[in-house]
Amino acid sequence: MSQGADEAPARPMNETGQPAQPAQYAQAVSEGAVPPVRWLPQTASMPAAPVPAAVPVPAATAVPAVPMAPITRGPRVWERVVAAAAHLLMLASLPGLALALIIWLTQRRRSAYVATQAKDAVLWQLLSNAVFILLLGVLLVIATISLGGAVSNTHQSGGAVTELVGSLLGIYVVLVVAALFFGLSAILGALFALLGLTFHYPLVGRRRKSKD
Repeated sequence: MSQGADEAPARPMNETGQPAQPAQYAQAVSEGAVPPVRWLPQTASMPAAPVPAAVPVPAATAVPAVPMAPITRGPRVWERVVAAAAHLLMLASLPGLALALIIWLTQRRRSAYVATQAKDAVLWQLLSNAVFILLLGVLLVIATISLGGAVSNTHQSGGAVTELVGSLLGIYVVLVVAALFFGLSAILGALFALLGLTFHYPLVGRRRKSKD
């Protein structure tokens, strides 16, 4: 197809050089002045809408992986019960000490919680028994000295007896206070164990707690 066929014919002009009006063009065609042609009215071309510039999309940045905190579980029920029993065995004196030692030796590879609490209970019972033996020794020494003085000095037997009774009473009070202190500490340790908490005795667990 030629270029002339693709393009619409130009609109005829009048005498003044302006585009002829439809009535003038029709009269010119009827008089044979111009050949009849098909023409298309020229339409004003509308400017194309501006194409928005492409917005640069930022590259996806890698999000650093957040390390997950390890899930820690508390001691199981049987561990709490065995640890509490190791603490309460302190009330049974020397037999309780032997049983607490057996718990520590048998559970130290099965449960770290039970082993730690049983070891503290054993050390605490050793300390309490040592204190009791020391106080009983002091009590016997005072009683022996006071009784010997009362026998040798018959004239001052009344004062010796008073001194003996006072000494025995004082040592007995100290012994009772020590027993209450060690016993209540063991009961408190058993309550902590039943709740799944770690209990440290005042003197026994201090060194290991500082290491932790």
